[in-house]
Amino acid sequence: MRWEYINNLARNITSEQSKQFWKYINARSKGTNDLVLLKTQDGEITEDFEIAEYMNNYFSSTFTDEKFKNFATFSKMTSENLTKVECSIDEVECYLNKLDTNTSPGPDNISPHILKRCSKQLAPSLTSLFNDFFATGTLPPRLEDCEYISHS
Repeated sequence: MRWEYINNLARNITSEQSKQFWKYINARSKGTNDLVLLKTQDGEITEDFEIAEYMNNYFSSTFTDEKFKNFATFSKMTSENLTKVECSIDEVECYLNKLDTNTSPGPDNISPHILKRCSKQLAPSLTSLFNDFFATGTLPPRLEDCEYISHS
């Protein structure tokens, strides 16, 4: 009966049901994510940095180091080049409206809530900026790199 409930919950999960699913998962999770002790062949490690270093070395040793010569090569499927990329105001507004307002601001420190609420007003200006970036193939400098920004 319990496994039937779990399987049914996982099989029928939608965006509306995801909170119910994770509530169930979190209720069944025991313990913490804090790793306070790691037993190795050489003894026990208790320092966070040493645990991280040991695990990094272990997992790094289990992965293969792929060389570019091992990658497949592909031939062009068309002789045409992509010469013009543009986005429309409606597309930008649509993406702004899809922002998750429960997430943190990005590197620009602008809240997704603000971007979503002001999508209609922001979309024309952002569209113009994006199309300029596409046309020139350049992006603006990061704010941290600009001389006129004071870092306090």
